[in-house]
Amino acid sequence: MPEKKKDLKAEHKRVYDLFSRFRQAKQALETKWVVNILTTFTYEKWMFTDRVQNIERLDKFINSDTARLHMKTQKILPIFRALFSKIIKTNPIIRAAPEGLDAQNDFGAELSESILKEQYTKWKRFGLNSRNAFWLLMTGNAFSKNVFNPKKGALIPTASGAEALRKGEIETEAISPFEVYQPMNVLSIEHAPIAMQTVLMLRKDAMAQFNMIKKGEGSVDTNIWRNKLLLSGSPFEITYTSTSSEDYIEMIIVYERPTDEHPKGNMYIMTDKQIVKDYGELDIPDNEIPLCQGKFIETGFAFGETPISFLVPIDREISLYRGQLAVHAEKLANPIPCLPYKSKISSEEFGNRHAKVFRYDERTGKPFWLQPAEMSQYFFNNLNRLEMDMQDIASIHDPSMGKRPEGVRSGLHQAYMSEEDDQQHSPTIDNFFNMYVSLGTKLLKLSKKHYKETRSIKIFGKENIYYAKFSGKDLQENPNVDIYVAGGMPSNRVAKQSMVMQLTAGGMITTNEGREILEFGEMDPIFRKDYKDKVRQRIEIQKIKDKKLKEVKVTRLENHIIHIRVVVDWIKSSEFETSMDEEQKEFTFKHLEEHVKALVELFTTAPVLAATCMDATHIDQRFVQFLSSEIELYQKRQAYMEQKRAAKLAAAKQAAQAENRELSPEEEGDIGAEAGNQAADEFEQEQRNKAQSVSGVPPQIAMLQKMMNQTMQGQGEGQPPEEGGQ
Repeated sequence: MPEKKKDLKAEHKRVYDLFSRFRQAKQALETKWVVNILTTFTYEKWMFTDRVQNIERLDKFINSDTARLHMKTQKILPIFRALFSKIIKTNPIIRAAPEGLDAQNDFGAELSESILKEQYTKWKRFGLNSRNAFWLLMTGNAFSKNVFNPKKGALIPTASGAEALRKGEIETEAISPFEVYQPMNVLSIEHAPIAMQTVLMLRKDAMAQFNMIKKGEGSVDTNIWRNKLLLSGSPFEITYTSTSSEDYIEMIIVYERPTDEHPKGNMYIMTDKQIVKDYGELDIPDNEIPLCQGKFIETGFAFGETPISFLVPIDREISLYRGQLAVHAEKLANPIPCLPYKSKISSEEFGNRHAKVFRYDERTGKPFWLQPAEMSQYFFNNLNRLEMDMQDIASIHDPSMGKRPEGVRSGLHQAYMSEEDDQQHSPTIDNFFNMYVSLGTKLLKLSKKHYKETRSIKIFGKENIYYAKFSGKDLQENPNVDIYVAGGMPSNRVAKQSMVMQLTAGGMITTNEGREILEFGEMDPIFRKDYKDKVRQRIEIQKIKDKKLKEVKVTRLENHIIHIRVVVDWIKSSEFETSMDEEQKEFTFKHLEEHVKALVELFTTAPVLAATCMDATHIDQRFVQFLSSEIELYQKRQAYMEQKRAAKLAAAKQAAQAENRELSPEEEGDIGAEAGNQAADEFEQEQRNKAQSVSGVPPQIAMLQKMMNQTMQGQGEGQPPEEGGQ
């Protein structure tokens, strides 16, 4: 069904009415965020003077100069720094899974994973990650989006060679939550039917880009707190300096998901008066809203919450307590001098200063100083409780801020106490990096759409060095991106060192792997060593299912142990038993036997290469026993085959000499191969006959029983024999 021609005036009225409602609903929330920022990054304490948008400094309502002077205590900033550190120091594990089990999808997943690792390195280096973490802590929300900029990127020559064009580049932006508007009842921006982003531009720049804008259109009130913050970029500036006098205009970017009326969605740029650019549709793959959101505390609604909002009133209360304490200390330091009414002592002589003296109504008496009443212990207990409440709300206690609690003498004990705080922050960090999952997925889709030319990717990190060339067609249609942040290692360095030493001492990891973990931070690179072989074997299994694998191909450089485990797991599955025909089952067992033969042969003929390919440090001791028996059997078989081959070749040569001729190289090769195959068959049959004559069971089971008997005999050595009848 063709789309109807848009009435831009009616469309502007509809969308701007939505925007006005969204802004009105969000107004109190934005003011609370302003208070969070001002309280954290200035010495002032702020409070609402109404329920929506007006705020004032608390010291304006305090009469005592001493109290105002001592109400500058900053208790939130250390907590902010500790929370910020926990987010920034997290090392995410980025993964891209293949869309299908084939070599092309495997390559596309590997390429996608490398692109995201390179991009995340840039996001950290150029401050996007830090900016998102800042907004997450101050407002409980972080927003980012990808934009394809055709004017950026490397230059490429045209066909004529006289001009050059830009390849274009995908840019990622961290968006302030003050600039994002959406329905308040949605779960997140990913579920919003419509979302809007505001941008403050200088009027001259906006008019140069959109010549239909008129004077006075979209004017910005620079006295509003949100605008002062966005334009100044510094809480100190908006508190102590005047607002900007330049002429700004507010542009609104509208993203609307597909509807029945507009199947490809809508995308506008508009002011408060008109739509200045109509893109016609969402110029984004899958018609998705480009904005991605992360939350600190999930609320179940459009915007998340931050513990800073709950710390602000406690911090304000602590400041009032500190102010009262300062006033009381001043009174203690300056007691009121008291003299009898008829005393001849002057005020200067009594106090040695110019001070107001209290004359009490007695003719004679001793002079004294009037001391204020002592503050109750409840006052100090309550002050301590307030500070403890701040730590509990933020889940940031002394160990998380690098302080050693009283009674703690062990650095490891302190490290594990810090881990207790980390456990409470793990959902927050998961939510934060879920934003990057969505951001990375959309980035890969944009790359596939816009990257037509060949590009290069370079990763020079501590984990690996990677360089490749690619274009958009090499990427997957629907990338499966995931980011893991909850690894098996503690985040604290002391606790990590202790765990690594225990794993190394227990033989679970090697010394070199222990050094890798201490350097890279996680065990993931170690477990990833097996990943490629698992994927490739699953690809082979999929080809067996589709009957596309016609012959068994096993190479020496594969980790045959991993391949065998994957195949055996599949053979045990109900799918193999019920869905595979006899031909597929026979091919699978043949494939399994080839891996077993290649494994034994490689360990026998090239043990160093085998240990490298199959990571021999992780081979179980029981497996070594089985492998040793197999190697011994392999060596006997090879010796028997060589003996038979030599005997048959000698007999053939003797027969040829009797005929006065010599064997050709081709004849020698054929005779040797035939003798070798015949000897191998004879050897295998002999081994089967021996096993069946002893136990009547297959040779593998007989070998297992023999090894178990040897193990039991070894355990029984040195024990007294059992007495009869017991």
